Amino acid sequence: MSEPDNCQKMDRAKTVGGLALKIRQQRKLLRLTQEQLGALAGCGVVFIYMLENGKSTLRLDKLLDVMTALDLQFRLERGSGGIQTGSQGSVRPRMRQSPKGPPEDFLD
Repeated sequence: MSEPDNCQKMDRAKTVGGLALKIRQQRKLLRLTQEQLGALAGCGVVFIYMLENGKSTLRLDKLLDVMTALDLQFRLERGSGGIQTGSQGSVRPRMRQSPKGPPEDFLD
């Protein structure tokens, strides 16, 4: 495996680990058990466990359901190099305004 491949895997692990940590922190802040969060999000406790432990391959629809239940926002930005999460209401993937035109919105 080449050095760039190793760097990409390390960056991905940091991103997934950061997302997992944020999910766990928000769940604990809301004083929810994994079972309670699974029920609120409509998924099983095994999914919550895998998510909080940094599993790198998960179903996006279930991840978004969990984030909605936790009142977290999932935002995609061009050039951000990672995932940003925040407790700002609904889940709404967006891109920042590009220098060539208005913001692109994935959901509208």
